[in-house]
Amino acid sequence: MDFADFVALIDETRRLHPWWLAGFEPMRATEEDLDHVRRELSISLPADYLRFMSEIGGGAFGFMDIFPARSDSPQCDDVVAVNSQSRCPANFYAFAPVGTGDLWGFSRDGDEAIDGVFFLDHEDGSLTSEGMGFLDFLAANALRPR
Repeated sequence: MDFADFVALIDETRRLHPWWLAGFEPMRATEEDLDHVRRELSISLPADYLRFMSEIGGGAFGFMDIFPARSDSPQCDDVVAVNSQSRCPANFYAFAPVGTGDLWGFSRDGDEAIDGVFFLDHEDGSLTSEGMGFLDFLAANALRPR
């Protein structure tokens, strides 16, 4: 899914189910916020993720929470704080909580995050591919009830 299709899906969701996105107060990331994340975590991030964070933003989004890139978030931890915790292995970049202590994020190959979403099991540290990229994952999980 490209970004234009994703934005069209958001618009359609707002039209058909306005309450699903009601109250969403996005925390859009500035280029300085994103530079801070990349620098602090020594990581290159997928283009779709960076665009989502700057144009739509982190926080409560549909049926998911997305860790914001801004460190001034009153709602939740930001990505630097979460990814600096010992529960995040060096080969993983967390972008969303599952709600059970587990996390969703990207697999890391050195200093590069790969655009494919993974599930991190907090009990055994295993990573399981969700089989889709970031925008497809959000479309399937944040914009549709389970």
